[in-house]
Amino acid sequence: MPLVGFTSAQSAGAAGDYDRMIWTDPSGHRFFGVWPYRLSEVTSPATYADGRWHSVVATWGPAGQDLYVDGSLVASTPASPVYTYAGYWHLGFAYTSSWSDAPTSDYFKGDLADVAVYPSQLSASQVASVSSATSYSAESHAVLALAPTSFWPLDAGA
Repeated sequence: MPLVGFTSAQSAGAAGDYDRMIWTDPSGHRFFGVWPYRLSEVTSPATYADGRWHSVVATWGPAGQDLYVDGSLVASTPASPVYTYAGYWHLGFAYTSSWSDAPTSDYFKGDLADVAVYPSQLSASQVASVSSATSYSAESHAVLALAPTSFWPLDAGA
């Protein structure tokens, strides 16, 4: 079930270009896939289908392709070139059928809290600053301090 994805299509359905996808499988593994002219995925070895909220952060850039869950690095692969194209961020939806571990649905069935997109790759300490926040206010402050290009505070202080 996709959490976040970037595609060249504004609406749901097949897209010419799609990558920067974060999704989960029914057992709770987290996946992060990019398309640097070939499929590249990283997968959490642990599962997180325990009914609790989890912070998921995916970064891609010169330091590599990294997946963090609850502030800890859980999967990584070396850096690869970034494929650049104009597109749209999708929350709770992503066209994912070509991924090797593709979800069974292009739609997320669950709740999302805050989603942010940053103009550059976050460091481990920056990820920890967001993931360790103990309140909505502290989390929003940590996210905004890192100057995201887009920020969707979906939990509205819940």
